[in-house]
Order: sequence, then C-alpha cells, then structure tokens
Amino acid sequence: MANVTGYRRSFGYKKSYFGSDTCGHDVKAFGDTTGKYFWWDASEDTFSVSGKMALDYASASTSGSASVESMVVSTTLTGTGGVGGRARFALAANAALGGWVNALKAHTTFGASGSCSGMGSSFCAEMTLSAGTTAGTYAPLEAELVLGETASTGTATSFLYGNVTGHATGIGTFNHNGFLFELGAGCTIDTDHVVQAAAVSDIDSTHAIRIRVAGTTLYIPAHTSKTFAQ
Repeated sequence: MANVTGYRRSFGYKKSYFGSDTCGHDVKAFGDTTGKYFWWDASEDTFSVSGKMALDYASASTSGSASVESMVVSTTLTGTGGVGGRARFALAANAALGGWVNALKAHTTFGASGSCSGMGSSFCAEMTLSAGTTAGTYAPLEAELVLGETASTGTATSFLYGNVTGHATGIGTFNHNGFLFELGAGCTIDTDHVVQAAAVSDIDSTHAIRIRVAGTTLYIPAHTSKTFAQ
C-alpha cells in the first residue's frame, strides 16, 4: 500500500483514504460528459453529484420483522428553535412541460406472484409523538400549496389528486371494491371518537363517497348543489 503522508492520502487493497479525521481533502471525479462529476467538499462536509445517480439493490430476505432498506438518510436535531431536518428533492420548471412533472416519485410494483400479507404502499409517512409534544400541530403528512400574487390555478388545482390507471377490467374492479381512503389500526367508531355513530335525519344527497373505518364500510353524503337543495 502506498502512503503519501505529506498529503495524507493512502491507497490500498479494498480501502483508500483521503486526509484524516478533522484534516480532510477535496475529492473530485469527472465523467465523460462535460460538467458531470461527483465531488466531496471537505471544508463544507458536502458530497455533490452533477449528473445522474443510480442506486440498484436486491434482497432475498425472508425476515418478517427486519425491513429491507436500500438507503437510510438520518438527521438528528438537538438545537432549540431549529427548523427543517428533511431531505429535499427540488425541481425547478421554467418551460411548458409535458404530461407529468414530479419532484419525487415513489413506485411499488407487484408482479404476477407478488403480494403482501399486511400493508403495501408506495409511500409511508410515520410520526412518533411523545410526552414532550404538548404544543404545536402534528401530522404525518403535510401538503402545502404556495401561490404568488398573480398565480393561476390552471384547469383544476387541489391539495390531493388521485387517479386509477391500467387495464379497463382492473379499473372496474377498483371502482366496485375500492375506497376513497381507509382509517385502519387504532381507529374505532364510537361516541366522541374521530368517527362517531350519529344518525341525522332529513339530509338530502345526490351522491355517496365510500370509505372504510376499522373494517366498517361507510358512505359520506355528497350533493351536486352546495346548498343540498332537493
């Protein structure tokens, strides 16, 4: 193994070192395309990639308790009054783009023999509260829409949008059996609960939206008129 002590660089089998603890070195590697590289900036403690970064991982784990995780991003905040703490996926659009634009996409595909014995999803937002969360507003999922003074809402703008695509037969199956949303484990129907059994007479509606709470199918009345006029 060669050791260039003057620059604190060590190159050897399986391991190479650049700098030492508290005395780092910048490392930059270029691609074949102009302006494409990865760069470790020692003074900023930042790793940057100019170009496409791909992560390919496969697992044959059969454990029903240990989650397979191909990548872990961990942040710890200990400063009073600090904000953020997130990983950011930023997309800037300044052109008339095509049929879809996303800053972040989560995609799960179940093959012909693929299934899940519990809950399968493409995106999971999970929050743990403690005795210290006595003030503040908390939600595992937040949607924020920002509009400038001259902003337009286009053809239609909403906080949440969902559609069903694929084969016509499969779409029909969802329309007959699916739900707008479901409240599952921990949610029960009872007096003064989030969902309560409270019968009210003389409500006129033209439509019903199907949901499910704690395994019970419920229907939310809806009307084509905001006054619910008969």
